[in-house]
Amino acid sequence: MEVQRLLEVAEIRVHARRFGVRSISLRPPDVIFNIESLVAAEPLFVDAPGSVRMPDPETVHLRLPPNYLEPATLLPVLRNMLVKARSRMEVTA
Repeated sequence: MEVQRLLEVAEIRVHARRFGVRSISLRPPDVIFNIESLVAAEPLFVDAPGSVRMPDPETVHLRLPPNYLEPATLLPVLRNMLVKARSRMEVTA
């Protein structure tokens, strides 16, 4: 199970780089994204399953429902956000 989680995290990191995401960290109640630019990262947050706020140009806070913050739920949620964002980009390309 732990190996599977590590692989999921690695996959999320690789795909997040496409959107200029430098890092993703969990600081309950938020998931914090350190980004290069909002233009590159914006597709990730369209229809995000929570509230999004941007305290500065390089940081996005995603507040998810509390039950989404468990690793078994959070990793699939992040992966789903990346898949949807990638699909949006492919449609507009």
